[in-house]
Amino acid sequence: MALWEWAGAGAVFLAAVVFCVRLMKRGLTTLEDERAQCLERIRQMEEKIQEDQKNMASSEHLRVARAGLEDLLRLAGNPPGMRLESLAQGQGEARGEALVLHLPEGEVRISLNMRERELKGVRKVVHGHGRWHLNGLGLNEEYTDLVPLMRALSARLAMHLGGGESTSAPYCPLGDPAADVPPELPHLARRFSSARPVRQKRPPVVRHDEEEGRLERLRRLEDARAARKQLRANPGPTGSRHR
Repeated sequence: MALWEWAGAGAVFLAAVVFCVRLMKRGLTTLEDERAQCLERIRQMEEKIQEDQKNMASSEHLRVARAGLEDLLRLAGNPPGMRLESLAQGQGEARGEALVLHLPEGEVRISLNMRERELKGVRKVVHGHGRWHLNGLGLNEEYTDLVPLMRALSARLAMHLGGGESTSAPYCPLGDPAADVPPELPHLARRFSSARPVRQKRPPVVRHDEEEGRLERLRRLEDARAARKQLRANPGPTGSRHR
């Protein structure tokens, strides 16, 4: 072979090596870019969900919670003695709406407190942050998100279907530690886990000293009114007004 043929073959080989190196390098960086793009899409979807939740009324949130509870009962096989009921107008806490889960040992009430304000200028309703309340069967808890609330209800159903607190329940669709499920990636598990602990609600405390003080003020007010009426009925000799 001539010298120019060897030079051409070397140039082609060198170009192939450079192309392969650049392709491998780009492939490695492409994985990082795709991961960053995936996280960015997740963040945008989270922001969109939060924005949509601001425009959702309390009744819509309760419909979502009802659908989740119906799925839990369906996954449990719709056991006898368990049913879900929506309270009528005026019996709940969120615009007169609430959910009641009837169990054989009692009932559990799920309600939502949410501030809603109507902007008359733009004819739009602004919704605040909601708080879920779980009451009944010794439970008096408050949640800021629907996910931990559904986990608590799932644990309650699993406890009932397992036959007691000391028996391991075979049914636990939301968070079974014995399930053969691969763990989430760290950056995703951190996003989907709730960092806020469950806050126990304190029952209302009736303070007798405040009630006694209010009654004492009412008695003083009645005495003052009675004294004024007596003075008006029996004016003194110097009761003429000065002009």
